Amino acid sequence: MGVSVQGLEIGALLRSSETQKEVAEALSGAGAKVRAVLGNLSGNEIRILLARAPSMALIDIDMADPQELAALETLITSDGTLPPIIVTAAHPTLDGMRRLMRLGIMDVVPQPVSAHELLQAVQGAITSANLRTGSSHGLTGRVISFLKSSGGVGTTSLIVQGALGLAAERPKSPASICLLDLDLQFGSVALHLDLPQKCSLLDLAPSHEQLEGNMLRDALAHHPAGLDVLAAPPEIHPLEGIDPEIATRLIATARREYATIFIDLPITWSAWSRAVLAASDAMMLVMHPTVPAIRHARRQIETLLDEHLDGVPFQTTLNCVRKSLFGQGISLRDAERALGRKIDHVIPLDEAVATATNVGQPLAAVSGGRGTGKTITKTIKSILQAAETAVPASIRRN
Repeated sequence: MGVSVQGLEIGALLRSSETQKEVAEALSGAGAKVRAVLGNLSGNEIRILLARAPSMALIDIDMADPQELAALETLITSDGTLPPIIVTAAHPTLDGMRRLMRLGIMDVVPQPVSAHELLQAVQGAITSANLRTGSSHGLTGRVISFLKSSGGVGTTSLIVQGALGLAAERPKSPASICLLDLDLQFGSVALHLDLPQKCSLLDLAPSHEQLEGNMLRDALAHHPAGLDVLAAPPEIHPLEGIDPEIATRLIATARREYATIFIDLPITWSAWSRAVLAASDAMMLVMHPTVPAIRHARRQIETLLDEHLDGVPFQTTLNCVRKSLFGQGISLRDAERALGRKIDHVIPLDEAVATATNVGQPLAAVSGGRGTGKTITKTIKSILQAAETAVPASIRRN
């Protein structure tokens, strides 16, 4: 009987939807968790795939193309943190296989992909690399990115209070919750928690290729509730100054160190923010109950579709809702009609949120804030559940 692949997280970079389907059926049927993207080594897809920190990678290459073999060699020799790699190829050659084995590739699976051969290769790689499967095969944290419909919709408060509520229910651990404030111009996560702005993404950028767990933890500010925070920079910086590779490397490192990672993103889209969203396990879009905010939220949703990010689980939150909303103002039905989809969560307007922000405390510690705190924590748990139970995009499309 072969080694179990139950619970193993496998990232697959594949060249065709046909191979994608074969791989998904073989591995998902055996209990592995497959995250597949279409692309090749010349694009950004491999960085996005590896940013999810899979336990194993399956890479589809053209062995007749010297540039692809060279690109794979560069990838392996330039990054010492890669997971075990299996290659699949339509026309594997003896010379190509020898070269791959010298690079440390675990196995080569010919195409069309046979479920039996692929499972044998994966099982062999598990044994050779001494990987553990199931719930204990290694820490691969869940990444939740938060989008704003516009400025001032309370996204940062939602992230901070949700994280505090979640931390209160978990045993305090150095590998629990991490908040990455990537709103480089107006981020305020550290201020909400009354923490020093110790380091930012800009401080990590020059040495991102060497970024490892200890370096990341040293860069973060630590909150006594059990949260670690990468602050936004104290000055405003241009968003285009960040390369997507910097952001995806940060996420990949955080995944290996923390069980849950929340990311506060800027309103403005960029190449690196798209890479962050593509590397996320789920997304939350936050908006106010106003016509302009909801229209901007719809534009955000349309952009997600245009950028082919519809495979990432996605929820919406209507924040700071007055009790009279459904009587005099814009109704929930009107808001959903304008948005073009269901609104998943409604957070009431509560003055206790402003009080908690000003004193850097969880809502549960502020007079009258316990109810709203529970609602926010429930919202955060919902998006985390979506990230945990989502069917991989590769399978949904087939």
